[in-house]
Amino acid sequence: MVTGILLFPGEVSLFPAGADYIKPYWGRGKAPKIRPVSYQVDTERCPLLSPDNLCTVYERRPLTCRAYPINLLEMIQDGGYKSQTPCNIVHGFMGSLPADIVEAHQTISDRMMNSGFTWIWDLETSQWVHNSEITKVAQGDGKGK
Repeated sequence: MVTGILLFPGEVSLFPAGADYIKPYWGRGKAPKIRPVSYQVDTERCPLLSPDNLCTVYERRPLTCRAYPINLLEMIQDGGYKSQTPCNIVHGFMGSLPADIVEAHQTISDRMMNSGFTWIWDLETSQWVHNSEITKVAQGDGKGK
């Protein structure tokens, strides 16, 4: 499953209107009428980075960016914190995360649990995948997509 940077509805406005790289992320409802409750950025490089790799909206950056280096999808699948980087220094402080990262992570978790989502948009297939299929893949039974 391929996913991008998580955005909540109020964070989509940080990006240019009509940007074709903003895709659904979490959805709820019954197929085929699934309504997005969050979005994701489908780009290799964040479009909000300056040529010097500085965030142009740092003070208003999305919660996912505030929660870095926690990888939310891996956390959901594995039930624990995962780093998005192989850096040993980052892995060393994962047990004592700074308060702002913990707060951002908690906000994301709360919003996720309260959203009632049951679907995740797969960027690779451009299709909704039911979260029960993702759980099957995470548990290693090989039946999920």
